[in-house]
Amino acid sequence: MSHTENLLQIRQLFPGYVHHWMYIEHGAPVMIVARYEHYGKKTYRQFRLQNQEWVEGMCATPYPLFGLQTLIRTSPFNAVLIAEGEKCSSILHQLHWPAIATVLGAQNPQSSDWNPLRHYNRFIILRDNDNAGISFARSVATEIKRTTPEAEVFVVNLVKDMAGGDLVDWLQSTLLRGQGWDGYAPLPSHLVGPIQNALQQEIAANMVDVKDCPHVAFKPIEALFDGLPRKFQLELRPVPSFPLQSFPEPVQKYLSILSSQFSQVPDYAGTVFIGSMSGLIGRSVRLLMRPCDQWYEVANSWLVLVGPPSAKKSPIMRRLFELFKPLLKRAAEEFRKAEQEYKKKQKAPKEDDEFFDEAPPIHRRYMTDDVTTAKLKDLLAGNPRGLILRNDELKGLLEKLDKEGNEGDRSFMMSCWTGLEDHSEDRVGRGSRLNVPLVITWIGCIPPKPLHRYLREAMGRGSGADGFMQRFQFITYPDTRPCFELPKEGVPIDLEVQIQSLFEQMNREGGQDRTLCFSNDAQAVFDKWLVENENNARSGQHPGYWESHLGKQSKAVAVLTIVLHRLKELFSGNQRDEVSPDTFQSALLLQSYFLSHARRCYESVSGGVVNDAEQILDLLKQKRLPPKFKAQEIYHHGLGGLSDSVRVRTALEFLQDFGWLAFEKASGNTGRHHEYWHLHPRAFEKQ
Repeated sequence: MSHTENLLQIRQLFPGYVHHWMYIEHGAPVMIVARYEHYGKKTYRQFRLQNQEWVEGMCATPYPLFGLQTLIRTSPFNAVLIAEGEKCSSILHQLHWPAIATVLGAQNPQSSDWNPLRHYNRFIILRDNDNAGISFARSVATEIKRTTPEAEVFVVNLVKDMAGGDLVDWLQSTLLRGQGWDGYAPLPSHLVGPIQNALQQEIAANMVDVKDCPHVAFKPIEALFDGLPRKFQLELRPVPSFPLQSFPEPVQKYLSILSSQFSQVPDYAGTVFIGSMSGLIGRSVRLLMRPCDQWYEVANSWLVLVGPPSAKKSPIMRRLFELFKPLLKRAAEEFRKAEQEYKKKQKAPKEDDEFFDEAPPIHRRYMTDDVTTAKLKDLLAGNPRGLILRNDELKGLLEKLDKEGNEGDRSFMMSCWTGLEDHSEDRVGRGSRLNVPLVITWIGCIPPKPLHRYLREAMGRGSGADGFMQRFQFITYPDTRPCFELPKEGVPIDLEVQIQSLFEQMNREGGQDRTLCFSNDAQAVFDKWLVENENNARSGQHPGYWESHLGKQSKAVAVLTIVLHRLKELFSGNQRDEVSPDTFQSALLLQSYFLSHARRCYESVSGGVVNDAEQILDLLKQKRLPPKFKAQEIYHHGLGGLSDSVRVRTALEFLQDFGWLAFEKASGNTGRHHEYWHLHPRAFEKQ
């Protein structure tokens, strides 16, 4: 069907067709706006070109401008004219002047594509004589200034004494009075010249720089902002309790009783148990995520227990790590014997000057509490399955990594997160260290307030926003029990022995290098989850820090899948390399739990940011800060109790995201850059 035939359908599609206007880009039609009047009611409908036919509906944003094909013309003002609607713009086209209009008129300038006008530097807005016309002029001036900051923008009101009047009303009340012209019909050809002359004089006599027009009250600073400020508020969502049902029944019972001994919820114990298992397995087992890719994940993980100092986080963690004592004792004894044997061989006489080059024995290590990066590399070289880094006070190690000169340590720790990387280094005088497996399971405890600082940096735009904190995928921040109760039962001896045996079996059987894969049904469930998670992470609906956290969820799912699969094997006595759908569903249940708790942590930081942001707005409202200020003016003087530069910048960036502030980097007379923050000129107007 041709465009013309299809256009006839548009005229007949709805009753009361009056007129239509065609939008053209790069010489081709892209959209039609049609006007209909039925029983005294006017409506506008939009049509877009799809498969060579016009179908009802808007084009994708940003919307095209009407009249782009006329920009090759010149006007007597050496300017592009902008009218509020297609009807007025079409009249200017008949005068052979360049004229533009926006789809939906005054409602939509901010959603239109103004880039085609970036090469022009002079504009005249013909506004309607009403509030919508004032708003249109202000919005268009803002968009033009945003696109071309140096542009000159003028505004003209042709009918100051006619409420709602526009160019059509001006013509009907002057040169075309009494001629019955309805605004749609072509202009009388013999009057085109007189209309050109009269309109040129009228515009020249009434055009005012938009900055000087008291009605429009345009402020150039508005070009730094995208619309009006948006309201913000904090709504912390509740979090689920720990899903103990994901574990085999003996583990459920053990963790429940152990937690009750500390009069605490099972979240901390369950999280530490997962960390213990993932640290024991480490790199010894890997999971093939997709059969058509070389995509593998291993079981090491980063975990953090969040809660007030009285929440018994550290005691619970220490109690669970007592299960490692037999393993540590056995490893120390084996190392002692191997070292004695090594020294005997080293001192034994050699025949024919034989050179003794046997490698010294390696002490099997499971964990460390405090270690330098150099020593950590030595430990990892001798423990290819990986190590558990345990911190009762995570804050201390994070502070150490933040110290000046320790940037390399922070990067090194980040490279230990995947569990798949190897590290080689060569040093003069110390030789070479080749193919060191970087596998760290990191478990730490931290109160909420110290954690806020690091999450603020992760949520900002500075050096802390490097994805480091998002590697702590396993975060638990439960609603702890407010009252302490004496425990009613202890862990039965047979259950303690069973769990202890579980650790020993996991340690022994984890020594083999295995590759797991999903069963066909489990693979289908994983593929569906993966697509949903990745699309969510890339949707653009989340802040950057949360996109980063979501983007690392595949690793979290893999860790949980491997741990649960190995537990199932040990309790059933049946070893299989295929992960069942039930096991994967249990992993997803735990993943959802940890994701909710991570969100609570970030939102709790947002709560602090919200409070700081409101404090800064109060300073501006009370005029203790000028509308244009530097961040230092706040934290150098501790205004509003805000003396931390990171905290202030995070709050300023939060206000920028919600349209209250705009950031400007300006060059000074000496060439040095100065950073300013601008308050939205309409920030405190009633909206």
